[in-house]
Amino acid sequence: MALQDSTPARPVEGAVVSHAAATPSEDDRSDEPQHLLPSSFDVIVIGTGLTESITSAALSRAGLSVLHLDSQPFYGGHGTTLRLDQLLEFAAGQSQSLGYSDFTFAVHDIFPPNQTYTLEEIAQLRTDLLEELARIPEPEKRLLSSIAPPPDTSDDLGAIVKLHTILDLWKSRKGWNVELEPAMLLSGGELVDLLISSAVGKYVEFKALEGMFLFWEGGLQKVPCSKDDVFSDASISLMEKRKLMKLLSSALAVSEEESDASLNQPSFSQYLESQGLSPRFRAAILYAIAMVPDGQDVSTDEGLRLTQRHLKSLGRFAKTSFLSPLYGAYSELTQSFCRSSAVFGGTFMLDHHISQVGQDTETSEWKVTCQPNEGDGSIPQNTFTATHVFSSTDYADKFDGVGSERDVLEMSHAIVVLDSPVVLTQLSTSTPASTEADDEEAATARPDDPVVRTPSLLFVPPKEGSSAIYGMLQGVETAATPVGKYVLYLYTRHQTSPESDLRPSILELLQSRPSSSSGEPKSLLTVYYKRTVRVPKSVPSEGVRFVHDPIRPLDIDECVQVAKTLFNKVVGTGDSALQWFPTTEGGGWDEDE
Repeated sequence: MALQDSTPARPVEGAVVSHAAATPSEDDRSDEPQHLLPSSFDVIVIGTGLTESITSAALSRAGLSVLHLDSQPFYGGHGTTLRLDQLLEFAAGQSQSLGYSDFTFAVHDIFPPNQTYTLEEIAQLRTDLLEELARIPEPEKRLLSSIAPPPDTSDDLGAIVKLHTILDLWKSRKGWNVELEPAMLLSGGELVDLLISSAVGKYVEFKALEGMFLFWEGGLQKVPCSKDDVFSDASISLMEKRKLMKLLSSALAVSEEESDASLNQPSFSQYLESQGLSPRFRAAILYAIAMVPDGQDVSTDEGLRLTQRHLKSLGRFAKTSFLSPLYGAYSELTQSFCRSSAVFGGTFMLDHHISQVGQDTETSEWKVTCQPNEGDGSIPQNTFTATHVFSSTDYADKFDGVGSERDVLEMSHAIVVLDSPVVLTQLSTSTPASTEADDEEAATARPDDPVVRTPSLLFVPPKEGSSAIYGMLQGVETAATPVGKYVLYLYTRHQTSPESDLRPSILELLQSRPSSSSGEPKSLLTVYYKRTVRVPKSVPSEGVRFVHDPIRPLDIDECVQVAKTLFNKVVGTGDSALQWFPTTEGGGWDEDE
């Protein structure tokens, strides 16, 4: 799906940028020789996260000179996309350069069901696996052996199966695109609007969300997100349907002058309770539809506005409200905005170590010193100056004058590799939506498919003493996995350790299934890790700002808002100020491109 504000979306030729593209094309770069690279710029941007990339593109398109630096050899910052072997290497190295730490592995150690093995077959399997491992180059062999140690004897069945699993995954390593920080875009959000108006969206291909699911009473149940969903779900009583429709109507009316949405309830959760909704649907509205940040409660008015935001995203491109970029959200989006910046003259230097950032006491300009990561260090350092420096928080320690005090945000993550999709617990028989429905597909509704199709969103409400857990299920439809494999991303507020925070819910999600299902999906490999964001409490001057992408990856519209603030800081906000992403003729779409 290419972004076009209609349903179905009109394909745009050439709209996909390959996930393999690591840098803007040669045609996008300046013909100026490297040795003539200027030493002074209007703005220097450090880090290629989404906020930084949008800012870079906006400033370049406004005619300002921009130098964009990153110490990593890839785009996307903390949200980069990796092949499976790259993920394992990154995790095994316990790299903390992007704020990640506490990596642990769990490899599946259960034989396939309905299969039996003789002792001779197990011994032969061990011999075959060890021979296969010996043929792998030494660095990779050490890596795999550290994750699944080779079995010493044929009696060590668990070690044999673990090695078999990891070697099987290794064979398909190039068919994986695994996100360190998965994200989706709200169809009616600011980021999608910007992608369309700026024409940056033509570089990315999307897949519409298949569904949203709530873990409730021991299993996954579909979240009714629209009028059609409410009326077609036979598991919802008539009384509950009326209450849900009343709530959705109140949310849609919240911005109208005569709205009666705000009923002086102290909080949105209490408002939902006052509407007589069951605990299941209160949780569905609170965590899945409004997506109220975990650990917070908002006013009734704000909660209804958040619900309205979701409802207004329905039907823009598909029947659901989210879009999932193919090949990984942050990686593809940041490459696309950086490409736009390069087209309009932005200069990019990736894979450069940032040595120091300091302010010139005479000119008050900021000086950034960097050096290529490759080589033996004999390559001379480069120093560049600018009036404004916008940097990822990952580089805050490189700045002179930045205090040591930080606001610390922590999230626990898990990447779960599955051999089959998760399934619904409650199978409801759908009925035709309503005589008023103008959707032909709704009028011929069929029974719910027990399989949770990809891409989908999963929500686990908080239990006592824990936080809500948010999940995404991806598969081959979003180019995330090879055929027949799936990846489940989970994240929650960090409390003890990533494994302790998430493993109980992983077990519940994989073991929940209806009696009609043939079996439960198996976790072939799980990677647990923690993401930490340390935000400086002070900045050295007005010319410096530190940014980070949202720690909650289902609300990345915040990146656009922050980028616009940084843009206005440079160009001003008066009538004579430069325009934010000026729209090209035809809304930014070039039919012949």
